[in-house]
Amino acid sequence: MKAGIYPDERVIKVDNYALGEFRTCPRKFQHRIEQNLVPGGFMADPHSVKIPDAPLLFGIAIHKALDAMFMQESLDIAQEEFLEAYQPVPEDARRTPGRGLRLLEAYWKRWRDDDKAYDTVTSELYFEFELGSMPVYGESWTVVYGGLVDKILSIYDLKDGESSPRLLCMDHKTSTWESQYLVPSFQLSNQFIGYVWATQQIPEYAQCNDFIVDVLLISPKNDSFFRSELNMSQEIIDEWKRGIIVTCQQILSMHRDEFFPMYGKDACTSWNRLCPYFDICGASHGFRDTVQNTQYSKLVWDTSDR
Repeated sequence: MKAGIYPDERVIKVDNYALGEFRTCPRKFQHRIEQNLVPGGFMADPHSVKIPDAPLLFGIAIHKALDAMFMQESLDIAQEEFLEAYQPVPEDARRTPGRGLRLLEAYWKRWRDDDKAYDTVTSELYFEFELGSMPVYGESWTVVYGGLVDKILSIYDLKDGESSPRLLCMDHKTSTWESQYLVPSFQLSNQFIGYVWATQQIPEYAQCNDFIVDVLLISPKNDSFFRSELNMSQEIIDEWKRGIIVTCQQILSMHRDEFFPMYGKDACTSWNRLCPYFDICGASHGFRDTVQNTQYSKLVWDTSDR
């Protein structure tokens, strides 16, 4: 799914990434989602592969490896998948291929016995569903929400003396951030609530209310692993849906007015990194088109392209 605004169809397509860009800074949404801009420059080959930064590429490769580990139940195959996906290898002393292999081996040892209780129903579940409609300046617009769920698992629970299957979503997270607030923050994650909602739109998964956050915490010396199981009630999901609708109304209002405000300065340096569109926003109004045309190229954000 290509996130963005489709005026002729009166449809707005969003995923967690697009919503996150807008909620961080509306101008960032405009540059990345509306204008499809990425750093690159006018001399860049538009058909060349855009190389993700090291943390993103490392996370993608780990995801691919864990898909193989769950589906094939093999550490060797998982490590092969990681090496194949972690290309081209970026210059990053903390995220080397060897570090990735050791991380997978430690993960395998930590969870191999526990995971025998689960059956992997499916992996990399892509979805794109209509979430609802809303009035915007006298016209009815449709909101389409898309994404990619890492896994659907099944486990048998004992209830009233009988064993019955229960479905759960699972999402893997690689992180270097260790905090007492990391686990509580997952309970209100828009991404995870959206995954449960989307899973419920598929008839055979309609009873799925539970979610497992699978964290791989990468530390300088010793890696650690933990999981948190969440339950998404209908009340939580309904509030999430309302939040998406309201956010999309705001996006369309700014689109109509042809003005997306900047939320500097915090948004300019979130996660201790300079926003990739800082040079555009920091330029004088008359020079912004020149900066945009010479320092950036176009690459459509596609939810399914991971």
